[in-house]
Amino acid sequence: MNDVDLANLDQRIEALLRDRRHLKVENQSLRQKLFRLTQERAQLQDKNLMAANKIKRVLSQLRSDINE
Repeated sequence: MNDVDLANLDQRIEALLRDRRHLKVENQSLRQKLFRLTQERAQLQDKNLMAANKIKRVLSQLRSDINE
């Protein structure tokens, strides 16, 4: 292996290491985003359930009022 081959290999290794660092940071960022979105989804599901229950109570009360 000559000096040119070694230099090319060294450059390729450096590029791969940069790519690895970049992907590691990106992966961590995506994991954090997924965690936040999962929490937000759970909160929205809870709010949706509470709203549905409130609507059921209001409808039940309306039916009760109509039948009186």
